[in-house]
Amino acid sequence: MKNAILTALVILYAGTAASAQTVDPVKYFEFLNNEHVAIVSKSLEYVQHSVHSDDMAGVERKRVELINQIGLATTNVNNRPSDKATAQLKADMLSVLNAYKEAFRNEFSTLLQLKMESDNSFEAMQKYLDAQDAVEKKLAAAADRFLQAQKEFAKKNNILLVESDRNSEINQINRLNNYHRAVFLRYFRLSKRNAAVLDAMSKQDVKLMEKERVLLLEESKQELKSLQLMPAFNGDTEFRDAVVNIASFYKDMAENDFAKVVAALRKKEMTQEDVDAYNKAVDRFNNESGALLDNYNQTSDKLFKKNVPKPAIETKQI
Repeated sequence: MKNAILTALVILYAGTAASAQTVDPVKYFEFLNNEHVAIVSKSLEYVQHSVHSDDMAGVERKRVELINQIGLATTNVNNRPSDKATAQLKADMLSVLNAYKEAFRNEFSTLLQLKMESDNSFEAMQKYLDAQDAVEKKLAAAADRFLQAQKEFAKKNNILLVESDRNSEINQINRLNNYHRAVFLRYFRLSKRNAAVLDAMSKQDVKLMEKERVLLLEESKQELKSLQLMPAFNGDTEFRDAVVNIASFYKDMAENDFAKVVAALRKKEMTQEDVDAYNKAVDRFNNESGALLDNYNQTSDKLFKKNVPKPAIETKQI
């Protein structure tokens, strides 16, 4: 997630503006909302790239495009005349735009650095995801402030608004990110441990391999219990189950194949049976792990494609 996506409103009906106002409140509201929706679109593009792509340069380009869109919106809002009735909403919009700019210019730049370091260890990945969660909460708070300002303005000016069926987009994407992170961390923890087993195996360091094998077995059992208790996300269990399958595979490898390899490596001279057990473990891992990883990636992509909201707006005036 995985990053935050901002919100948009649907304007269904608007009442007649007061004749004393020099700026049409409905048109002004639509202007600000359209500027915000343009940022929503760029935010969605950035979310999709940051989640689905390992092309860090491409992700960075999307972040810059989003920052530029925020800058353009800031210029447009500053240049648009307002009156006494619309000045506060304008000020609220500029305040939120400033919060967005700060988050995507500075804090997300820090996140990109953490992401590049996140594969180094489970602790580094946890640090990255915690930092991502903190930035998302700041963005959510800014989006909610503007949403409240929009509602107050709409109420004063007889504008009827309808929000999306599932709260706001920001709440949905954050729910999705939190779910994905919870499942992903379990996958990542086991993958790092399995890599440690394979590294010790390739070095034929039997003492280290046995240590890592036991840890892999224990952690696989722990994560299987946790995963099996996790609910579906909007009815989707495929991503969770993909990690359940990986955890089950690692558990079985640690319990059987890797255990036989350790037993074989402990001998001063391996028999043909020991060599066969060693080769069988290597072959099994190579033959089965690829399909499990492909399924993990496919179900992860599918989860986001099904649940990342698409911002849209419609307006009708009477």
